[in-house]
Amino acid sequence: MQLSDFGSLSELIRSVAVIATLIYVGLQIRENSSWIKQQALDSVVDRFTTWGARLRDNPEVLDLYLRGAQEFASFDRADRHRFHLTKLEIVAAIETVLEHSKSDMIKVEADNAAHRRLAQELAGPGTRVWWEEMGRASFSDDLGALIDQLLASSLVAATDTPDASRV
Repeated sequence: MQLSDFGSLSELIRSVAVIATLIYVGLQIRENSSWIKQQALDSVVDRFTTWGARLRDNPEVLDLYLRGAQEFASFDRADRHRFHLTKLEIVAAIETVLEHSKSDMIKVEADNAAHRRLAQELAGPGTRVWWEEMGRASFSDDLGALIDQLLASSLVAATDTPDASRV
């Protein structure tokens, strides 16, 4: 075997090693992406669960949440802020789902569910007043445009009677 043959053989070995390394890196990236998607979903589920538990475990908060959807305009300043913080928490969780879905971090079904839940959260005349007075300033422009679109559509009108069974 001549020196040039060793050079060709070593070049072949290097090429195979580079290909093997690229395949390994690709597999690691795929595994990491899957883990990141699962973490995103876990985070969103935790936010919804925490929010729901707060309403379930505190009758006063649940009452404020349900009344605010109808009577926000008549609330005093303290109740307006309590309602705002309660509504802010759930709409922010929904916004997180919608943002994750833009980068395929959340499956399409979860995105669809988030849109339906958002429509439910916008139901009631009090919620519309909240959105105009306090809510809009708390969220991104693209979510604001989506909420304005939902408020103008029949989707929110179909859910315009919030009750405890939907919480």
